[in-house]
Amino acid sequence: MRKNTFPILSLTASVLFNLVFCATPMMAAPPAGQDPQVPEITMPRRPSLPPDFGDKGTAQPLPKTPRYDSARAHRDAQQLAVLAQKISVQVDEVSNNAVPKDLLLNLKELQKLAKHLRSEIPE
Repeated sequence: MRKNTFPILSLTASVLFNLVFCATPMMAAPPAGQDPQVPEITMPRRPSLPPDFGDKGTAQPLPKTPRYDSARAHRDAQQLAVLAQKISVQVDEVSNNAVPKDLLLNLKELQKLAKHLRSEIPE
């Protein structure tokens, strides 16, 4: 006798055979005397459009984007230069073990001006 080398394959084949040929007739036919139940099909509703969707005369103008103000940019750049000079002197004083009390305020102001100037420059 030949030894079965693929037991899982033969088991799978027998299960598939039983499912296809034995279970199909039971699932296909409804019980005697009863009509098969057909699910009711409903179409999805289209969303309604806002009442002003098709109006062409009521369009709102787009808000204007702020323009680049070169005079303000130059003022900010000048203030940055002045603050940079002050901070440079104050940092030298820190190295001499004397901390100026307005150093932190000048650094915050420098950072604020730099951030504002960076946001104003068009890309």
